[in-house]
Amino acid sequence: MPHYIRKIDKAKWAKTDARTSDVAADAITNCLHTRSNQLSFWKVEPFNDNNLKEVLKAIISTFTSGIDTFDVVFFDENEMPDDIKSIQSKAVTPYTAMIDNHYDLVDLTISKLTSLSGVIYSKIKIGAEKRITRTEAKNLMREVIAADPTFRGKLHSTIADSL
Repeated sequence: MPHYIRKIDKAKWAKTDARTSDVAADAITNCLHTRSNQLSFWKVEPFNDNNLKEVLKAIISTFTSGIDTFDVVFFDENEMPDDIKSIQSKAVTPYTAMIDNHYDLVDLTISKLTSLSGVIYSKIKIGAEKRITRTEAKNLMREVIAADPTFRGKLHSTIADSL
């Protein structure tokens, strides 16, 4: 079953009212920041550790201001609200192995974003998220560089210099 994956700031979701599942505004405005009423996600099938690791490499390789701890949330394609449409889009990442696994949720509205935030919050509540430490993130980039030494030159200099 395909799964969607997105980088989030889990701390923003901690301020959500667990009794009512009323999602904190910062969670939506920071983690679900749209551009042209679109929001990017990664989509993999099957959902397994290897595919998650590949997506993480694609995400980390886009960083520009340094590598730090971050979180990702993931959920089954069937959990995507029915009124939200996704289209495949080319990822802008130096790690091209997963470029075709990038999708944009399109034609988003406040109501659709609210539905989506409910799905994400419910996944965080049950632990369907993963924290990637700074060390893990650096090790993933080192793994890519070990396989292709020229990859270092494709990274932002701040990231390449930190490895």
